[in-house]
Amino acid sequence: MPDAIFAHPRLAPVYDAFDGDRDDLAAYLDIACELGADRVLDVGCGTGCLAVLLGQSGRIVMGVDPAEASLADGAVITSDSTLVFRRRDEVESSLLAHGYRVLDVREAPDRPGREFVFIAERTT
Repeated sequence: MPDAIFAHPRLAPVYDAFDGDRDDLAAYLDIACELGADRVLDVGCGTGCLAVLLGQSGRIVMGVDPAEASLADGAVITSDSTLVFRRRDEVESSLLAHGYRVLDVREAPDRPGREFVFIAERTT
């Protein structure tokens, strides 16, 4: 469940201005290019900066975020599913249990030690 403030429709248009310079987006695009990823799930996409960049590069992208106001502009696809953030080991176990093989786990370039990029492929 996101902070209530993130659900406020007036925050979404100014959110990115408070996020600072997003020079980290190029690193995520580089990872997608390196892996030849043609489909990407952007979990915690916020207002969709990365999802839009990935989409403009020709990839099929789905962005999900618990803050509905961030998704209101339609740049990313909304979902009725429940999003829960988990620890790295929980995510890896869950991916394996649901038919995915974890190929690599990297620290998020802009949030090392706090967030991760999971590279996985479906095995079933």
